[in-house]
Amino acid sequence: MKTETTYTPINCSFYDVLEHYATLKSLVQVVYLDNSFEKTIEKAIITDLRGNSKTGEIMYLQTVDNSYDIRMDYIVSINGTKFDQYSVSCSI
Repeated sequence: MKTETTYTPINCSFYDVLEHYATLKSLVQVVYLDNSFEKTIEKAIITDLRGNSKTGEIMYLQTVDNSYDIRMDYIVSINGTKFDQYSVSCSI
């Protein structure tokens, strides 16, 4: 279970997966850790992906009833593609 709050950059290949679904604007199943580090499952549309030096990378989602954001390092999986099947960071 995740316990730190310092942002950990995600792997570039996993970011590409998120970007793919954001471009399609299709409904996806997102499994992520909420602010209490409990697994949460949502069906939503990825509306934007953004990053900055203070908050890290953020994924913005829209459900039928709500819009919200998730830190990308809190994502467990997206449409069955698991975050942990990628290495921790990108090698450039």
